[in-house]
Amino acid sequence: MPWTLLKGIETLPLRVRQQTENAAKIADFLAEQGKVAKVIYPGRKDHPQADIIAKQMTGGSTLVAFELKGGKDAAFALQNALDIVKISNNLGDSKSLITHPATTTHKNLTDEARAELGISPWHGPPFGRHRGYRRPDRRFRQGACQGLGLI
Repeated sequence: MPWTLLKGIETLPLRVRQQTENAAKIADFLAEQGKVAKVIYPGRKDHPQADIIAKQMTGGSTLVAFELKGGKDAAFALQNALDIVKISNNLGDSKSLITHPATTTHKNLTDEARAELGISPWHGPPFGRHRGYRRPDRRFRQGACQGLGLI
């Protein structure tokens, strides 16, 4: 097991760089969709802390968070339409994952506590880590468009 872990560490910088590039493309794609109310991604100029991020980071992140118009039903429809991104109740994996925080990771918090953290009931799922060799290609866009009711 330690040998496997060490082998993975060798390519970690390459994988994280690719994951960050993928997440940026996904964030930009989502920001262009009319059914997406808000995209939260540190690599975008519209991020509320973009100035700080520009000083402290060389890239964005491997995660994308967003809110959908249409509430929880819209978020679940999107999750169910994706085939290369798997639904999970946490983001602690090396797969491409999606979760709905209000009904999974933060479900035990009160509505007020979630609101204080910026997690609304319709808060769309953040995408989890993306494997470096998976790219936000046609299959992702097609699943997202289907889930958003665009096709």
